[in-house]
Amino acid sequence: MSNFIVSKFFAERKKLNIQLFSVENIDFELMALTDEQQEEVKELATSSAEMIAMCADMGLSYDRNRVYDDAELAKDIDKLWAQDAFDIDIEPSVKEQVGVKVIEISGLIKSLEAMIAEEAEEHVVDFNDLDQENTTLADIEQLNADAEMHAQARSA
Repeated sequence: MSNFIVSKFFAERKKLNIQLFSVENIDFELMALTDEQQEEVKELATSSAEMIAMCADMGLSYDRNRVYDDAELAKDIDKLWAQDAFDIDIEPSVKEQVGVKVIEISGLIKSLEAMIAEEAEEHVVDFNDLDQENTTLADIEQLNADAEMHAQARSA
């Protein structure tokens, strides 16, 4: 029989950094990801958008309990994001703002920034790779502007 250490229990709970967060008058209770969940996100997310979405889903909580950890409630996370209340024309979206907040309170912001920088590098146009005869300077400038705007939107 192992000993239950009360102070360790509370130390782990404190690391969850439970916070209230509002977006467009929608109130959320959010929880930092556990060390295991942080590693899972770093391992599985293949893009900044995927990382943000995963963190939004995994960071939702109610009454100091993580929704993602409750098998029955976790089934309803997609239904939550599909609610009419979230159909607001804002950029970034409600879910993206929640995901970024969870990333911040979980200490994953440097991982997100690195992923965004990597994505931005992939979107920079190399003049040598373009079809010189059919590509105009305006096309190149637009491609670079789109890549920069995409990187800025993801870092906001």
